[in-house]
Amino acid sequence: MELLGTWVAAILTLCIFSFLYKDNPAYKAAQSLFVGLTLGYVLVVKVLKEGFFGVIKDQFFAAGTWSIQGDVAAIVSAVIAILLGLLFFSSYIPKFSWLVTLVLALTIGWGSGIVISAELSSKVYAQVTSTIGDFQGFFDRDLFAGENWQKSKLNTILMLVGVVCTLTYFFFSVEHRGVPGKLAKVGIIFIMVSFGASFANAVAGRISLLIGRMTFLLGDWLHLI
Repeated sequence: MELLGTWVAAILTLCIFSFLYKDNPAYKAAQSLFVGLTLGYVLVVKVLKEGFFGVIKDQFFAAGTWSIQGDVAAIVSAVIAILLGLLFFSSYIPKFSWLVTLVLALTIGWGSGIVISAELSSKVYAQVTSTIGDFQGFFDRDLFAGENWQKSKLNTILMLVGVVCTLTYFFFSVEHRGVPGKLAKVGIIFIMVSFGASFANAVAGRISLLIGRMTFLLGDWLHLI
């Protein structure tokens, strides 16, 4: 059975690699198989197992949820959640399809509030705190020793210059002339370096995947390495 799985995986890998030559039926078949398997996995595991049996069944229909002795707030929350969930199906009824906009607006608004708050806390506030925090002990040689202290000062200065120049580039209320223009040009350099590093990291990740597939084909399948 393991040998069969190895052959199937190898053939599908070669079908995907065939796209390097040109688009062909083998590549389309492997692509469709991958999309179908992914959709089936999401439907069975995420929707049915974790969604229905993990949330609806365990929380809404568990023993004691609807009992008189149960928590009234939990019962009310369960009823509201079920009603809001049922409103999604109103889109299939033309006469009442407008009801789905209510639950969509509530869901998007609630989700946006959580996401915006989390993004501000994890990125904006964290970045500001980190930028300010790096200046603690900037002139205190006792916190570092020898070369490490010099490297820390250099990193802090580069970070300060990068933050100020990059923010100046995105500050569109002032025309980029004179000093703001020069700072904006330096900010472009920092932005390009950041984009280049991100792109290089993405390429390195894809190359590692390619190496893994080639190792599988030449090693596990053909036993050449």
